[in-house]
Amino acid sequence: MNSPYSNQPDQAFAAAQLALGLVTTGVFLARPLRPRMAQWGLLVAQWLAVEAMDVAGFFRAMTHGSHQMATFDVLAVSRVLVVISAALMGRLRLLPWVALAFGFLTWTTRSITDSEWELTALHAMFAPCTYALFATHQWRRPSEVSSLAAPALGRSPFRVDDAALAILAIVVGTLVAAFVLDGTVDSSDEWGYTYQAAVFAKGRVYGKVPPCLDAFRNFWIFWKDDRMFAQYQPGWPLFMAPFFWVRAEVLAGPVSFGLLAVAVARLGRRASAAVADSSVRAQRIGGLVAALSVIFANTMMINAGSRFPHVFVCALWAWAMEGACSAQDASSAGDPKRVRHAALVAGLALGFLGLTRGVELATLGLPIGLFSLQAVLRKKLRPMALVWAALPVALCLALLLVLSRLQVGRWFVLPYQLTEEFHAWAKMKTSAPPLNMVKWHVPMATGAYSWWPLAPSLGLAGLLPLLRSPERRLPFMLVLGSLLLLVYYASIEFGRGWDFGFGPRYQMPVIVPMAVGASALFTPIFLRTQRVGVGLVLAGMAYGVLRILPVTFPHNHDLLLRNDAPVRAARAAGLHHVIVKVTAGTWVYGPMDATRNLPIELYDNDVLLLGASGPQSLQCVRSHFPDRPIYKTAPGPGTDLTLTPE
Repeated sequence: MNSPYSNQPDQAFAAAQLALGLVTTGVFLARPLRPRMAQWGLLVAQWLAVEAMDVAGFFRAMTHGSHQMATFDVLAVSRVLVVISAALMGRLRLLPWVALAFGFLTWTTRSITDSEWELTALHAMFAPCTYALFATHQWRRPSEVSSLAAPALGRSPFRVDDAALAILAIVVGTLVAAFVLDGTVDSSDEWGYTYQAAVFAKGRVYGKVPPCLDAFRNFWIFWKDDRMFAQYQPGWPLFMAPFFWVRAEVLAGPVSFGLLAVAVARLGRRASAAVADSSVRAQRIGGLVAALSVIFANTMMINAGSRFPHVFVCALWAWAMEGACSAQDASSAGDPKRVRHAALVAGLALGFLGLTRGVELATLGLPIGLFSLQAVLRKKLRPMALVWAALPVALCLALLLVLSRLQVGRWFVLPYQLTEEFHAWAKMKTSAPPLNMVKWHVPMATGAYSWWPLAPSLGLAGLLPLLRSPERRLPFMLVLGSLLLLVYYASIEFGRGWDFGFGPRYQMPVIVPMAVGASALFTPIFLRTQRVGVGLVLAGMAYGVLRILPVTFPHNHDLLLRNDAPVRAARAAGLHHVIVKVTAGTWVYGPMDATRNLPIELYDNDVLLLGASGPQSLQCVRSHFPDRPIYKTAPGPGTDLTLTPE
């Protein structure tokens, strides 16, 4: 779970927790609660939660080990302080219920083993969420809230903001792709998407099975008869194809990052208008908080520079929600043209979501559909909006079926469904996870530092006030969608106990509610310009970002250099039109991960890569490529390799 997110996960987690403590302290001081004793109780509870492991270790050291205080004991004290503070603010009316809830939590968490970090991150949510519930009640005035959160789609006064945020995100993603990820890919997952995008860029649906298949076979690229294709759904490769056509495939991820930044900025403006006021200043702050939190989140930057589709999935979900909200707003304003445009945007985003990842359409798209349906039933949305939204969804799903039929040769069978035919061990069984295994698919600990300055505790604390605002539709779609997604992935046995990639990728859509919640939480604070509170919030944000990057970026950079070492070795030796055999002991992953070749019949690969191959495979390669000399890799200095003739 910790690698390759960071080679120093303990330092990354500690930095995220300390940063969270600073930020929440700033929030508590910027908008104080009554009575003050409750506010200070929450503050102490929060610091005990974020520093629970260090507090327990300090106590054991001071008592020379005579009192074996555990992290769990410190977290229990933190829970008690939250209960007392909540009771004081609720004038003791809530004490029995809060105490009962926390008692159940205590009984439950005692049975969770090997999850100290996760429980610490979970407890760091209690004080901020309690604060948000009571702060909303004590501070919110009806005159502060507008009936409509943000201008309808297409008539935003924030065009300059959106353009600047999109450009910033694209630049950040491009710099990460070029200098951190070395312009290459990490695993055969990314190469599968790259291969399919290269096929689409040539106007084909599938490639041809290459000669000497055993030597050129790649892990997640399948074949039927003479047709070769990636196992993945075609949405992301289709998006990548135009970039590949101009040989700028490295820009696909950064451009999707720009789309995400603009979408979360628009949602952030809605949230800030709902909890603060509808002024341009408040909405601008909310949009900047949401977008910048995403742009400078640690593994969001890395994924934006990669060829994984998960940033694209986040962008599609955010745009689908923005389109659905804009359609309702335009319907209330009596503008059928804007209703149609917004519904088409929502439908196109949902359609491409289904074209890219079917599970995400089912889990993330369901709340949007439920919201839209109830809006029609309550006559807040024109029924034709559902028709306009359904059209692009139907077209995208039809395209998915047609492309899959052309690739696999059978109707209603996706390439994903062939996985067990090629890798018998890759069975997608589902079951309820043991409590100590939930952490693998609900990433409380790794998520704490993978997405900082996005944090579950800050995001949820910001979404709670929205429940009492005209924008309660946002937390409904965001929270329900996230829960459905997390429950689905938690039920899958595949991946429990191990993980790899650029952060918790499959759970990445939860960054959208975290960004929107952050805008709702911080906008009222920034509007008040309380110096100490705002200063602590900004300092905590900056500290976390600057402290976590050095323990994640260099590690991932070294990994990508090792993965690209065979090609770099050929370039360094001035070799062209050659075959490089990647031998055992010189490669990070297995031999089928090494064969990163574009379709041989469509592209002239200057360097053809072979996985581990026996004498017969090697002889086959020699006979089919007689004009290409063959070299094999040998260990070199550092991450470099040397090449010698085979």
